[in-house]
Amino acid sequence: MNATLWTYLAYLVLCVGISIWVGRTLRQQGFQLLTADRGGDHTLADAFSHLLIVGFYLVVFGSISLLLKLTHHVQTAEEAFEVGSAKVGFVLLAIGMMHFFIVGILTINRRHDDQRIADEEYRATRAKNLASMEGVKFVD
Repeated sequence: MNATLWTYLAYLVLCVGISIWVGRTLRQQGFQLLTADRGGDHTLADAFSHLLIVGFYLVVFGSISLLLKLTHHVQTAEEAFEVGSAKVGFVLLAIGMMHFFIVGILTINRRHDDQRIADEEYRATRAKNLASMEGVKFVD
């Protein structure tokens, strides 16, 4: 095997390994974030989490594939390391951006759910208070 093939192999192993690790972490922690305080129905949270992770993998593996082609022939180990590290660095940036994007989506979803729960509690409390005041007469 020449230096170019070793560069390809190292690049793919490193990038795919990191991508799978980050994807699994996002899946596990994101699912916990989506299902906290939901009373046991995990079907929607699981589907939403799965769709986010599929999108993550598509973008990341697309980036890995686009960067696979070398722009020049690598002849030495130094060149292989330089080219490989630049490509891995770009993929890490793409993974990091996707990670923050997905965490942002999960956070927005959580805030929306928290607001919905607070609104429901407010309506229930208000209805209870109005019901308790039903027989009260006000004096002008």
